[in-house]
Amino acid sequence: MPKYDFTAKSYEDAIEYSIRRVEAELQQVMEELQADIQLELNANGNIATGKLYNSVMVMEEVSIRLKLRRTLRKIFGLSEPRNLLVYMLPYWKYVERGTGRRAGHAPYKRMPPKAAMVQYVTAKYGVTGKESYRAAYMLGRHIYLHGTKSYHFLQKAVNRLASRYGSEVRESIKVR
Repeated sequence: MPKYDFTAKSYEDAIEYSIRRVEAELQQVMEELQADIQLELNANGNIATGKLYNSVMVMEEVSIRLKLRRTLRKIFGLSEPRNLLVYMLPYWKYVERGTGRRAGHAPYKRMPPKAAMVQYVTAKYGVTGKESYRAAYMLGRHIYLHGTKSYHFLQKAVNRLASRYGSEVRESIKVR
């Protein structure tokens, strides 16, 4: 029977190698999730200004408490679940879930922001000047009265990622 010499150095090297591999795989998962979210947004055909598309960022959750817990788990050789944070502009919720019928009533009770609507209309339809303000008002009023359709771009991207890496991935993703 061959003898193996497990020194502290070889054990440390093995742990370091494992950590590097996990980090590389985590980076790949984060890049895939970001690409999938952007792909789904693009598939909707509703990208006008590209702000939401360009704002998508996926990062690993990092906090002092989490770092301390990870360090302790590393020392004892235990695995630690990783959480991924997806950052997007705040209006992602309305694209994902829609505003529903009669969006001007509870819980929204307001017209969409005028400046954002003017920017959208200018980018999407190419109108400028007073015409852009008129078109923005008309579109805003339509949204106020009838709402917007939901697209579930985030849910589709997360489901695609979960089918590749397992359902545990779904629980580790948080959106901010």
